[in-house]
Amino acid sequence: MQRIIWHDLESEAVTLLQRYLQIDTSNPPGNEMAAAEFLSEQIAPYGVHPVIQPIEENRANLIAHLPASGEPQHPPLLLVHHLDVVPANAEKWRYPPFRGVLADGYVYGRGALDIKSLGIMHLLALKAHLQQGASFNRDIYYLALADEEVSSRGAHIFLKDIELRARLHKATVWSEGGVGIIDRTVGHPVFTVAVSEKQILWLKLIAHGRSGHGSTPHWQNANLILTEALHRLAHWRHSPRLTPVAKAMFETLAVNVAGPLRLLFKNMGRLPLNNTLVAPLLEDPLLRSALYDTVSINVIRGGVSINVIPSQAEAILDCRLLPSTNSASFLLEMNKVIDDTRVEVEIIEAPTQPAVTSWQTSFFQALQEILLDMVPDALVSPFLLPGVSDARYFRQQGMDVYGILPIVVPTKELRGIHGANERISVVNLRMGTQVIYNMLSQYRLPETITSEDDTMNIRVVTQPAEVTSAHEP
Repeated sequence: MQRIIWHDLESEAVTLLQRYLQIDTSNPPGNEMAAAEFLSEQIAPYGVHPVIQPIEENRANLIAHLPASGEPQHPPLLLVHHLDVVPANAEKWRYPPFRGVLADGYVYGRGALDIKSLGIMHLLALKAHLQQGASFNRDIYYLALADEEVSSRGAHIFLKDIELRARLHKATVWSEGGVGIIDRTVGHPVFTVAVSEKQILWLKLIAHGRSGHGSTPHWQNANLILTEALHRLAHWRHSPRLTPVAKAMFETLAVNVAGPLRLLFKNMGRLPLNNTLVAPLLEDPLLRSALYDTVSINVIRGGVSINVIPSQAEAILDCRLLPSTNSASFLLEMNKVIDDTRVEVEIIEAPTQPAVTSWQTSFFQALQEILLDMVPDALVSPFLLPGVSDARYFRQQGMDVYGILPIVVPTKELRGIHGANERISVVNLRMGTQVIYNMLSQYRLPETITSEDDTMNIRVVTQPAEVTSAHEP
């Protein structure tokens, strides 16, 4: 029986992630076919028969199915990540975003955190078991999807197969969403496991005014009308609300906070919430997003020439609503805040009611135990993802979806997601692979469980070892 040499597996994880990051899958246009073929080559030698599922020209999903040994004893497990990444402005990066540079103990590149690293961790954890001759008590799917960052066509096409959906009934899905965070409010590492997501509501505001010559300004300038409406929205004071997921999260965090915050966290479900009461939380973006509907003004367009007063101007708003928010009521309230008949509100994308995965399950409990064994002073909490992902489509099919990249990072490091200098430490790559390996061990048939190997649990994951030079594979 082959034993695991974790140092060697760590080196392989670094090399594979570097190569994966070098495949530019910026979406648009995506071009995920090359990434799907790369992953197929890595998993094919280990008895898992990968299928490349075309989406459109040069775009594809990868589906690799490892059947259970004998009749499955439990519903399937899906290991899911997405192949595409958001575009990167190379001028803002320390190293080129599609070079996969190894420097200072980190692998840099677009997708290092969102979410190609999870795909490599899933791959190598599964591979380590297969190299040991393992067999499992359930079907396991390794799934890499196209187009998550734009319109989720990969997920839609995968789930379109009615026969496949029937086989995946009540499946458990390990996907993206949460992460281990070193949070200044709590003071201890917190593993957030996404069990639901906020609703996405994208809007266009169109201000209608009257054109004219720039030398004779008037108050019907569409830019002025739009600016005033946006000013009112920017100062719109929503009321906080507590969802069951947020309540569980705050009760978990209460263990490791002191003073008034501990009292607030423990009694969040019994207190009449208002903006004054939760004011101490508003500087923390993740805690704030768990309590509020949010509006982000992301695109503004108006005017065509320096000497022409525009008759029309528009803004694009990204609204994220709590699961309990009624979007129609939200829009009615928004129109009252805008309070201007010259401003039209157009829906670009309407929300779908999000499902919530239970965290009172054997999967969540096993994951919690493994994470705490790896990082003993940590907390593990259910989490409401502020954004959206492909996970919502799997939840709508009745599957339990748990979203977590099992690493620990300072909050500021998460700014690399969709930002500049996205990176993951080598220590975290190893840690995440070990966590997933240990979770898969729960599903091995007893006769294929090996004796204890040379696994080294990671007790401190906040600072990686220093590497003095940049390295490209």
